[in-house]
Amino acid sequence: MKKLACLLCMALAFSLTISGIVMAAGKPSNKSEKLTAEIVSVDPMAKTITIKDDKGENKTMTAAHSAAKYIRDLKPGDKAVLTCRQDDKGVQTISGFKIVIP
Repeated sequence: MKKLACLLCMALAFSLTISGIVMAAGKPSNKSEKLTAEIVSVDPMAKTITIKDDKGENKTMTAAHSAAKYIRDLKPGDKAVLTCRQDDKGVQTISGFKIVIP
C-alpha cells in the first residue's frame, strides 16, 4: 500500500512539474505588422535581409521558412512591403513580402 501511495505521489509531482514547464514556455505572440522599406542587401544563404526603414535606420532581419524561398527575388534598392512578426523577445522575422513597383 505504501508503494502505491509513493508511486501516486511521484506521478502527481511529475505531472505538476511538466505542466509548469509548459505554462512557462507559453505561446509565442503573433504580433504582425506591415512595413514599407528599401532593401539594402540580401543574403539567401543566411536567410537574412537588411532593410532601411522610414527613419533611415538599417535593420537586419531573418526570413521565415515561407519567405526565405523567395528572397532571391529581392535586389538592393527595391522597395518592398514586408510582413513582420515579432516574438516575446522582440526579435522580428519576415513572414512575407511584396515588391512595390514604382
